[in-house]
Formats: sequence, structure tokens, C-alpha cells
Amino acid sequence: MKERDDYRIELYRGADRKFFGTMPFLPIVQESLESLLGRSLLLKSILVILLQVPEEPLPIESPVVENLVPDFGYTYIKVYQGNFLIYQHPHRLYDVLTKNLRTKLSNQYPEEIWWGFRVDIPGMPQISAFRLNPRVSTLHPTPAREGNAEIIPYPHPHGEKPKFQIRRLAEAEPPLKTLADFGITSGQTAGEIPIFGNQINPVLVESLTAPETGERITQEKNFAPQITTSQDQINKAPVKIVLARSLYQNLCHQRPLSQKVEEGGFLVGNVYRDGDEENTYLVEVSNALTAQHTGASFLHLTFTGDSFVEVKRTLNQSHSGERLLGWYHTHLFPATPTFGLSSIDVELHFSTFTIPWQLAGLINLDGNQRTLRFYVRQGNKMVLCPYWVIDERH
Repeated sequence: MKERDDYRIELYRGADRKFFGTMPFLPIVQESLESLLGRSLLLKSILVILLQVPEEPLPIESPVVENLVPDFGYTYIKVYQGNFLIYQHPHRLYDVLTKNLRTKLSNQYPEEIWWGFRVDIPGMPQISAFRLNPRVSTLHPTPAREGNAEIIPYPHPHGEKPKFQIRRLAEAEPPLKTLADFGITSGQTAGEIPIFGNQINPVLVESLTAPETGERITQEKNFAPQITTSQDQINKAPVKIVLARSLYQNLCHQRPLSQKVEEGGFLVGNVYRDGDEENTYLVEVSNALTAQHTGASFLHLTFTGDSFVEVKRTLNQSHSGERLLGWYHTHLFPATPTFGLSSIDVELHFSTFTIPWQLAGLINLDGNQRTLRFYVRQGNKMVLCPYWVIDERH
């Protein structure tokens, strides 16, 4: 769509779903983006492209705010500063419009329990009669039934048993290791970058040989100004990560990464139970393999079945003894304190990487600057993980 200040949102209200009025479109999107990115966009130019991609089922919240043209459920946002593109990323319409709209409507009309909306832009379909009158049932008549089939569930009344059995194979518990096994002493805590609040940033721990005695020693270096993080905060992280120094340098400085399309791949290495904390994992990331056979599009970076076949073959041939630890991908804009994985990223992780210790790596690209973060599932959300960058000679 074109960048316009006069595009409107049509509003429909209440049980009778009558037209209620309009609201400006772009200011609500701008407010939503400012909240996500943690920065003002007042002097920036925002381009919003509505994509004809059906929205996913949404949580039921009060008041209900329903997109009355649900076939357009996603957007692609671009933000310009002058002639420079400073941000681009896909978002659900729910994240950049619906949630903010709900807040505004519930504050102004707290007694109302249902609202519907349509974004009035060129090319947007009109609202169907069914959407404005949900009691209409003739659109989906009951199909005619032909024949019957009797299905008798097990246990069978005559004692008959199925010809096969299905059982889930229990996964072997990972072995125990501690940070000390990687040359990281208890007094060495991960540092923070001030802009990221409680984000824990890497510390480089080099394992060296003292020339006089031949004794192995460790030496700590920070990649960013260090602000003390409590040991308790680190201990509570569900997963702690140890990252090979060469991999950190590759991802953050050397690997060619596109500034035009998001790229990604798979994280491989080993997983251990943390010997210092119960119910915590220690993950050693040794490599990040570029995914093959991905379904890259305007909206998604999709791992296909062939992607997983290829990474399994690579693990067997070149990374014997290592495991698939998760995935990583890029964002084509600077890292911000409030915006890490998008809702689309979280949906992909929850549906594809279901083991508790599996990681989602994120590399934000800002010109020649890169920020690397790792997330893991905790309950129904993704949380940041602390990580240490170590010399491979540990």
C-alpha cells in the first residue's frame, strides 16, 4: 500500500454489528511499533504492506476485537529515516494494530464486549454479509450422509487387541557438566550491555598455558562494558550456553549475511544437565549450519522436510556425536531492548523445536554491526539465555 496519513479503520460495534465510525490507521500502527521497538518513530516514514495471508487463530480476549477481513492477517513493515531504510520485518496484524486498538476501545467504551474492524485501503475486500450477521447458517449446509461405518474403540468388548502397539521411546538423560568443566570459574559472571536491561551478554574465557609452569589458566575478556549481574539471575536461567570462540567471531563478524532477506539455519553441538543447578541445561554450541532447501518468502523463513534431511545427513557425516540444538536466523534491523523474537518466530519455534533445551538464535544486523542473542522456551514464552564465549582449547 502507499504511504498515506488518511487511511482509516472502519469500526463495527456490539451484538447488532452496526457501523460505528472510523479511526486513523497509521497513528495506531506507529504507536504499536514504538512500543515493540522501544524508540520514537515520530520523524520516521512508515510503510505498511498488508499481506493476503490468513491470520492464525487468536487468543480470546475481552473485549473481542475481530478482523472482519481475516484473509489479510499479516503485514510487512518498513521504516525509513530520510532515504535510508532503518527497519523491515513481517508482523501479524494482531501485533501492530489489533492489540493497540483493543486497548483504546476498552478504555473509551469499557461496557462494550465486541468490536469488528476493516482497514479501509485500496484493494481491501468489503466485509461479507456473514461477518456482519454471524447467525446466518445457510452458507454451510449440512452435507448429505451416504452409508454408515461402525467404529468400535479399544478395549474391544470381545477382548480383541490391536495388531500393533505404539509407545514413545524415552530419551536418555544428557550427561552432567558444569561451567567449571569449560574453564569458567564460579566468580566469572556474564556481563550485560546497558541498553538491553537484563540481557546477559557474553564473556570470553580463554584457556591458556602458563609459559613458566605449563599450568592451564583462564583469562576473562568482555566484548562489551560489563555491568554486574547477580549470580542468582544467571542460575535461574533454564539454559546456559557455551559458545565456541571461532563460531562467535564467524557469526558476529565474518559470515556473509544478506542485508535484503532474512537468512537462517541450524545450531549443532552438545547438551548436558547443569551440575550446578537442578532442572537446568548446559548447552555447548559448536557450529551454525546454513539451512538448505528453505522456503524463504516475504513473510517466513520456513524449514522444509528436505532442510531437516540435509542437516541430519551433515550431522552424521561431519559432526559425529553432536546434536541438533535448535535454529538461528537474522533480523534486518538494530537490536532493541524490547523487541527480540517476533510472534512469527515464536510460532515457528513452538511448532518445530519442542525439546525444552532447544535454542532460537537471533542475529540483528545494523550495517556492519551485529548483535547475537539466544532464546529458549519457558512455559508459553521465550526467554533470553546467558552465554559465554570460550576458547575451543578448553
